[in-house]
Amino acid sequence: MRILNTYYAFALAGIFAACNPTDASHRPDKPDNLISEKKMTSMLLDVHLIEGARSGVRVLGDSANVDVYYQGLFKKYDVTQGQFDTSFQYYSHYPRKMMAMYDVVIDSFNLMEMKIAEEEKRQQR
Repeated sequence: MRILNTYYAFALAGIFAACNPTDASHRPDKPDNLISEKKMTSMLLDVHLIEGARSGVRVLGDSANVDVYYQGLFKKYDVTQGQFDTSFQYYSHYPRKMMAMYDVVIDSFNLMEMKIAEEEKRQQR
């Protein structure tokens, strides 16, 4: 449950950052290399997994720098850090889109938590 609370905190921080009042005339133009909403949602899920693991002294029991995990993330999704940053900035000007993406992220974490709880129950039997 503590892990889930950490994820909620990250998700809410992202949502609040995305909800800054924005005048429609000051919204950025859609970047040519914009990451699709579906791909961005998957990336946000992985970003929060990395950040959740990072809250400990070591990431998943090793001593690798967290940058290694972000490099792996960008490679996994075949995007650059700049492309991710630009896309995140673009979507942050559209709170409804960003909230829809985070709804999926939160639902995914809830599903993960349920699966872990089920597995723990099976192991205790």
